[in-house]
Amino acid sequence: MSAVRAVLALGGNLGDRKKIIKSAIRALKNTEGIEVVAKSPLVESHALTEAGVDESRPNYLNGVVEVETSLKPGDLLDR
Repeated sequence: MSAVRAVLALGGNLGDRKKIIKSAIRALKNTEGIEVVAKSPLVESHALTEAGVDESRPNYLNGVVEVETSLKPGDLLDR
């Protein structure tokens, strides 16, 4: 399979969010068959429910990375 580009969404609202996301990006960089070619800034957003903002939940930190990969979609997701 030739290399293709994919965009992966990363984020969460528990623990040291920034550290966890940076660790995930490092893990992607160290995975055979994956090259991280770009990453977005991290953006903080409120937790939402159908009723609107839920102040009782921690805010989310989200971002995306663009990768070039030779992995099949299911294998990329597993990594």
